[in-house]
Amino acid sequence: VRPGSEEYRDSEKYQYRPRDWEAADRDNTTIAPLITQLNTLRKLHPALQQLRNLRFHHVDQPELLAFSKRQGDDVVLAIVNLNPHQPREATVHLDLAALGLPNDPEKSFTVIDQLDEAAYTWRQANYVRLDPHARPAHVFTIQRDEARPSAKNEEAPANEEAPAASSGTRAAGRTGTSRPVRDSLRAARDRLRPGGGS
Repeated sequence: VRPGSEEYRDSEKYQYRPRDWEAADRDNTTIAPLITQLNTLRKLHPALQQLRNLRFHHVDQPELLAFSKRQGDDVVLAIVNLNPHQPREATVHLDLAALGLPNDPEKSFTVIDQLDEAAYTWRQANYVRLDPHARPAHVFTIQRDEARPSAKNEEAPANEEAPAASSGTRAAGRTGTSRPVRDSLRAARDRLRPGGGS
């Protein structure tokens, strides 16, 4: 190591880490489907195609990160568990103006998780629990008031093993994701399943 250099001895930048990608596929531990899904979302959402529209939201747990990107009416809100080993839970406090919503902390709105199409009723402050082994992140889009379902809302399941994560209040049904987005995500998932395409 040279004095004054930013390099350091045993830098991971120079380490070779063999990876058994086939074993990960066999054991269903690969992240390839998630990466494909995230790339599909980036193609479908103009907000995710911009660099200067990133806004962070306050989370009362340092190992959870919440940020949003907005381009016109297209808003994407992501909450990510940064701890790869342990579940983390916290309250996420949203900057409603950054999301293009009225600055009323009691007014509810619907968020749709683009990773599993689950719908939740949220407000300015929301409980989130993310388990890196089951659900490391939420990638939400916000459903505008005029498109909100009129069905009765029900409380989110209390444990992470349930189909929906315990984040806010789950809205009845899985409505709100536009058909092109839903079809694109399903097509990407089908291509990744064994025997599901090329």
